[in-house]
Amino acid sequence: MANVKQQIKDLLAVTTQCTVDIVLRHARLNVEEVRVLPTDNHFGRNADGGDTAPNFEESVIEWPLRPSVALASPLPLLWSGDGEWLEQSECWAVDQGAISFIIDALTSFHLAIATNLKHVSISLTIDFVRPLVAERPFILSSRLMRVGRRICFLSAEVHQQQGDRVWLCARGEHAKATFTRGVQVGNPGTTASKL
Repeated sequence: MANVKQQIKDLLAVTTQCTVDIVLRHARLNVEEVRVLPTDNHFGRNADGGDTAPNFEESVIEWPLRPSVALASPLPLLWSGDGEWLEQSECWAVDQGAISFIIDALTSFHLAIATNLKHVSISLTIDFVRPLVAERPFILSSRLMRVGRRICFLSAEVHQQQGDRVWLCARGEHAKATFTRGVQVGNPGTTASKL
């Protein structure tokens, strides 16, 4: 897992300043708390039959974030689901454009970590289910659904505790076109446009 955290830090070191500002400064990604969840397909079989070759297809990464009000707009009172309204001071909803940007960036990081392939987005579709409240922690779970020869598919879900319940706030599907030459993470010549 330490290797994944280092890969994330390496990707953040070579990505655009805008991505760093939004993901680290405003969405407050906590790199030290990022988790790769075990899945049935997390380890593939190597040539001698042992379970040692990592296989990131169907892998899930949980990205803990806490968005600032810099990414939000005032929201009328929000029903908490437990019979109460959220306080006015808590009623700042994270902008849907910011959520889209964060989903795009973190699913792209997931693919870069898992495959080391250069890629570009083909499509990103997001359903906004419930407002995401600023200044409260949330988890973005990205899943690498399928790695094809030319196209990869990822999904993401954003969950946040509001009141006494954890709510699904957004979910997305991300398709990426890949290139055959890999990206060397940490290579000074690597830029975000190459990721």
